[in-house]
Amino acid sequence: MYAYSPTAVPRPKEWRGGQHICECWFLDPVKDYQPEQVLLDFLAAGPLPVCIGFGSLIDHEREEVNTIVIDALRETGQRGILLGGWGGLGSSDLPDSILHKDAVPHDWLFPRVAAVVHHGGAGTTAAGLRAGVPGVVVPSFAGQFFWGWSVQQLGAGPKAIPLKFGSGQELLGIESA
Repeated sequence: MYAYSPTAVPRPKEWRGGQHICECWFLDPVKDYQPEQVLLDFLAAGPLPVCIGFGSLIDHEREEVNTIVIDALRETGQRGILLGGWGGLGSSDLPDSILHKDAVPHDWLFPRVAAVVHHGGAGTTAAGLRAGVPGVVVPSFAGQFFWGWSVQQLGAGPKAIPLKFGSGQELLGIESA
């Protein structure tokens, strides 16, 4: 059983009968989820922000990635929501244009942002595609590269940018204002 959509990746012709594509698996919505007022206020305070989160980012790269993300948002004039995740993305010293949250349910947040910059995990990729917002995949290992390629092939985002990326502008997939 393969947990992805055949719209994203069609069934290979050479597969035997016992191999099945069974669509994406999504987490159940968080019952009675109520976003914090600070998040609602941030979303209402300006243009749609870019959501950035890398799941379980490797600890030794955390500060470098934080700096790149913050600089990229600043240089491009974008507002951002940093999802800390297991890897701890975010900083206590953020400008007012950037909000840090440890976690927000993707099914609630992603439809409320301009784009999602993420690691390319299967679940995060599926949630971004389901929300219908552009995805910028920054893979670091395993299947993340495949999902980055798939997002590009679907026209839902640019070519994946491996974790050893260059400028912050490349990370956001946009150019300076």
